[in-house]
Formats: sequence, C-alpha cells, structure tokens
Amino acid sequence: MDYSLEFDAATGCHLFRGELGIYTASSVYAAWMQLLRTDGPHSIDLAGVTEIDTAGLQLILLAKRRAGSSVRFCNASEPVRDAVRLIHLESLLEPSAVASL
Repeated sequence: MDYSLEFDAATGCHLFRGELGIYTASSVYAAWMQLLRTDGPHSIDLAGVTEIDTAGLQLILLAKRRAGSSVRFCNASEPVRDAVRLIHLESLLEPSAVASL
C-alpha cells in the first residue's frame, strides 16, 4: 500500500511507483495536486504502477481535468494499460504509453 513520487532530472518526469488505488488515493491526490499547483508542464511516468483500481483511474481523470494539457501521463505499466483499455479511455495517456494496446 505504499507509493513514491520522485522527480527524475535526467528525463524531466515525475516517477510514480507503487499502488494507485483506494488505499493510496487520498495521499496520492494531495501529492499530485501540490505538484500541479507549480508551473508546468508536468509529466508523470506510470511505468512503476503495480496495481490500479477505479480510484486510481479517477485520480488520473481528475488530474487531467484540473491541469488539462499541462500534465501528461506516460510509460503506462501493464496494469494501467489494461484498466484504461477496459473503460475505453486510452486518450488519457500519451500515445507511446498505449502503443501496445
């Protein structure tokens, strides 16, 4: 039930690792909203997401709604790609993140 969000200066992305779901939603929401209040654009790398549920998908939707084009989600892990495909919201992710769908 842990996660981390770290900035990678080499790529310019914020690397998310861990669970993106109901048990982490409150703290992930706070971290993402703090990040999105700073000058963008922002890239959040989802390659390290190990689990995602509907709460995690709602967080991605909320971030896109709040930040619009100033936030992008890239390098989606297999669990993220599967969840996004299931609800037909591939447009939430960068094209390269869904290329294998």
